[in-house]
Amino acid sequence: MKTIRSWLCLSLALALLLAGTAPALASGGGGGGEGGGKPPSTVLAFEPFLINLADEGGKRYLKMTISVDVREEPRKKALDERLPIVRDSILLLLSSLTVKDVSSLEGKLKLRDDIRRLVARTIGAPERLPVVYFTDFFIQ
Repeated sequence: MKTIRSWLCLSLALALLLAGTAPALASGGGGGGEGGGKPPSTVLAFEPFLINLADEGGKRYLKMTISVDVREEPRKKALDERLPIVRDSILLLLSSLTVKDVSSLEGKLKLRDDIRRLVARTIGAPERLPVVYFTDFFIQ
Protein backbone atom coordinates (compact mmCIF):
# COMPACT_ATOMS: atom_id res chain seq x y z
CA MET A 1 0.00 0.00 0.00
CA LYS A 2 2.88 2.31 0.82
CA THR A 3 4.44 1.83 -2.64
CA ILE A 4 1.16 2.61 -4.39
CA ARG A 5 0.86 5.83 -2.40
CA SER A 6 4.46 6.74 -3.28
CA TRP A 7 3.83 6.13 -6.97
CA LEU A 8 0.65 8.20 -6.88
CA CYS A 9 2.44 11.12 -5.19
CA LEU A 10 5.32 10.90 -7.64
CA SER A 11 2.93 10.73 -10.62
CA LEU A 12 0.94 13.69 -9.35
CA ALA A 13 4.09 15.76 -8.80
CA LEU A 14 5.35 14.89 -12.30
CA ALA A 15 1.97 15.79 -13.86
CA LEU A 16 1.92 19.15 -12.07
CA LEU A 17 5.48 19.86 -13.16
CA LEU A 18 4.70 19.06 -16.80
CA ALA A 19 1.47 21.07 -16.72
CA GLY A 20 3.42 24.11 -15.53
CA THR A 21 6.07 23.91 -18.24
CA ALA A 22 3.84 22.90 -21.17
CA PRO A 23 2.56 26.44 -21.93
CA ALA A 24 6.11 27.82 -21.92
CA LEU A 25 7.30 25.08 -24.26
CA ALA A 26 4.32 25.51 -26.58
CA SER A 27 4.89 29.26 -26.88
CA GLY A 28 8.51 28.86 -27.90
CA GLY A 29 9.85 29.87 -24.49
CA GLY A 30 11.65 27.58 -22.15
CA GLY A 31 15.38 27.35 -22.07
CA GLY A 32 16.17 30.02 -24.60
CA GLY A 33 17.16 32.67 -22.10
CA GLU A 34 15.59 36.09 -22.22
CA GLY A 35 13.89 37.15 -25.44
CA GLY A 36 13.53 33.56 -26.59
CA GLY A 37 10.66 34.48 -28.95
CA LYS A 38 10.83 34.86 -32.71
CA PRO A 39 12.40 38.00 -34.16
CA PRO A 40 9.92 40.59 -35.43
CA SER A 41 8.66 39.95 -38.94
CA THR A 42 9.82 42.25 -41.71
CA VAL A 43 6.97 41.18 -44.01
CA LEU A 44 4.07 43.57 -44.56
CA ALA A 45 0.85 42.18 -46.07
CA PHE A 46 -1.10 44.60 -48.27
CA GLU A 47 -4.85 44.84 -48.60
CA PRO A 48 -6.05 43.41 -51.96
CA PHE A 49 -5.84 45.53 -55.10
CA LEU A 50 -8.85 45.42 -57.42
CA ILE A 51 -8.50 47.40 -60.64
CA ASN A 52 -9.87 47.55 -64.18
CA LEU A 53 -7.22 46.63 -66.71
CA ALA A 54 -6.49 48.99 -69.61
CA ASP A 55 -7.96 46.71 -72.28
CA GLU A 56 -10.44 47.91 -74.90
CA GLY A 57 -13.90 48.18 -73.36
CA GLY A 58 -12.59 48.08 -69.79
CA LYS A 59 -14.43 44.87 -68.90
CA ARG A 60 -11.42 42.95 -67.57
CA TYR A 61 -10.11 43.34 -64.07
CA LEU A 62 -7.25 42.20 -61.89
CA LYS A 63 -7.47 41.26 -58.24
CA MET A 64 -4.04 41.03 -56.68
CA THR A 65 -2.76 40.72 -53.13
CA ILE A 66 0.90 41.06 -52.26
CA SER A 67 3.19 40.79 -49.27
CA VAL A 68 6.48 42.67 -49.18
CA ASP A 69 9.55 41.63 -47.18
CA VAL A 70 11.83 44.62 -46.67
CA ARG A 71 14.30 42.51 -44.61
CA GLU A 72 14.95 45.10 -41.89
CA GLU A 73 12.70 46.46 -39.14
CA PRO A 74 13.49 50.18 -39.81
CA ARG A 75 12.60 49.72 -43.48
CA LYS A 76 9.34 48.01 -42.51
CA LYS A 77 8.48 51.00 -40.36
CA ALA A 78 9.31 53.34 -43.27
CA LEU A 79 7.08 51.29 -45.58
CA ASP A 80 4.25 51.26 -43.06
CA GLU A 81 4.46 55.06 -42.71
CA ARG A 82 4.33 55.53 -46.50
CA LEU A 83 1.76 52.82 -47.20
CA PRO A 84 -0.84 55.15 -48.81
CA ILE A 85 1.84 56.51 -51.18
CA VAL A 86 3.00 53.01 -52.10
CA ARG A 87 -0.57 51.78 -52.66
CA ASP A 88 -1.31 54.80 -54.87
CA SER A 89 1.79 54.15 -56.98
CA ILE A 90 0.96 50.46 -57.33
CA LEU A 91 -2.64 51.26 -58.31
CA LEU A 92 -1.44 53.65 -61.02
CA LEU A 93 0.97 51.01 -62.30
CA LEU A 94 -1.68 48.27 -62.33
CA SER A 95 -4.31 50.39 -64.06
CA SER A 96 -1.95 50.97 -66.98
CA LEU A 97 -1.60 47.23 -67.67
CA THR A 98 -3.53 45.04 -70.09
CA VAL A 99 -4.48 41.37 -69.80
CA LYS A 100 -1.66 40.55 -72.20
CA ASP A 101 0.82 42.36 -69.90
CA VAL A 102 0.00 40.23 -66.86
CA SER A 103 -1.24 36.88 -68.18
CA SER A 104 2.18 35.35 -68.94
CA LEU A 105 4.83 34.29 -66.45
CA GLU A 106 7.22 36.88 -67.90
CA GLY A 107 4.58 39.58 -67.40
CA LYS A 108 4.05 38.62 -63.77
CA LEU A 109 7.81 38.57 -63.12
CA LYS A 110 8.17 42.01 -64.71
CA LEU A 111 5.28 43.33 -62.61
CA ARG A 112 6.91 41.91 -59.47
CA ASP A 113 10.19 43.60 -60.39
CA ASP A 114 8.41 46.92 -61.09
CA ILE A 115 6.70 46.76 -57.68
CA ARG A 116 10.02 45.92 -55.97
CA ARG A 117 11.68 48.99 -57.48
CA LEU A 118 8.69 51.19 -56.71
CA VAL A 119 8.64 50.14 -53.03
CA ALA A 120 12.41 50.53 -52.65
CA ARG A 121 12.32 54.02 -54.17
CA THR A 122 9.38 55.08 -52.01
CA ILE A 123 10.97 54.00 -48.73
CA GLY A 124 14.29 55.62 -49.68
CA ALA A 125 16.32 52.44 -50.16
CA PRO A 126 16.72 51.95 -53.93
CA GLU A 127 19.94 49.98 -53.48
CA ARG A 128 18.28 47.20 -51.40
CA LEU A 129 15.30 45.81 -53.25
CA PRO A 130 12.62 44.15 -51.11
CA VAL A 131 11.11 40.77 -51.90
CA VAL A 132 7.56 40.86 -53.30
CA TYR A 133 5.28 37.86 -53.00
CA PHE A 134 2.02 37.49 -54.91
CA THR A 135 -0.40 35.94 -52.44
CA ASP A 136 -3.44 36.29 -54.71
CA PHE A 137 -3.52 36.96 -58.46
CA PHE A 138 -6.77 36.74 -60.37
CA ILE A 139 -7.67 38.07 -63.84
CA GLN A 140 -11.34 38.13 -64.90
